[in-house]
Amino acid sequence: MIGISSNDVFIEKKIFSILIQKEGFLGNPDQDSLYKINIQKNLKNLTISFNKETINVPLPINVDELFKILNNLLQSFELKFGEFVFAPFRQTVQFKGKEVFLRNTHNIILRSLLMTKEVEGMNKKKLYQTVWPNDKEMQINKLDTHITNIKNFLSEEINLQIRIFSEKNIIKIQLGN
Repeated sequence: MIGISSNDVFIEKKIFSILIQKEGFLGNPDQDSLYKINIQKNLKNLTISFNKETINVPLPINVDELFKILNNLLQSFELKFGEFVFAPFRQTVQFKGKEVFLRNTHNIILRSLLMTKEVEGMNKKKLYQTVWPNDKEMQINKLDTHITNIKNFLSEEINLQIRIFSEKNIIKIQLGN
């Protein structure tokens, strides 16, 4: 997931709050995130760094303008594994020159499996709660159905074979063709 770090705790919390409201899918600010947006404040500007890109923003700045800058940084973020390219903030997958747009639920599942610090996979219950945080009762077959739909969709649309499987309640993903 994506986290926020800053030399100013107030800015860190406020920016995280803004992005959660507008985007809704950043990591938990209390947990270590695999990827971080770093924001350093000095007297005249904010220095925003993410994914090897740095932007200096003069102060003062309004919230909407700051959000546009952060959103542009996130939109350019891609995870690449060979010919597989996943752009979680654009909700797209590319493979061998073909691109598809993912449904929100499918994007959350793929993002959770590919961007987690838990390299050995993700707990099935935790994944369910990430995808459907407001569900009162957990229906694991609902998650299994969506996982099957993702695999079928990517196979049919861009000829990408992925393997998402569960071992002892840990969900793992393997990419390949």
